[in-house]
Amino acid sequence: IIKIKPEFPRFEIYCGMDENFVANCLGGGDGVIGALGNIDPVLSYSMKKALENEDFSKVCELQKKFNNMVRIFEVTKPYIPAVKTAMVLKGFPMDDICMCPFGRSDNQQRDKISRILRGY
Repeated sequence: IIKIKPEFPRFEIYCGMDENFVANCLGGGDGVIGALGNIDPVLSYSMKKALENEDFSKVCELQKKFNNMVRIFEVTKPYIPAVKTAMVLKGFPMDDICMCPFGRSDNQQRDKISRILRGY
């Protein structure tokens, strides 16, 4: 960011992991292309707006929700089935089937994802 933005100010820099969203923006980056935005787009939008407005008390509040939600990534390996299951549990009109070899979340994983979603 430090080297690119001065030379190419219109070049946008996004991180790929939700855990780095705030650090990227505070360091001069532009946002995140992460999985949590699929599960809760309002949360991701709210974080971006709070960062743009320099409302750091709101950033801290929302970061706690992000910290809880990223636990979804630990439920399945890789995390794609867990993200799809979370989206179904949030009410998105879709199925949580993943292409082979990923499969779908089992009942125990589904329960864990549900508990994580209720925790924020």
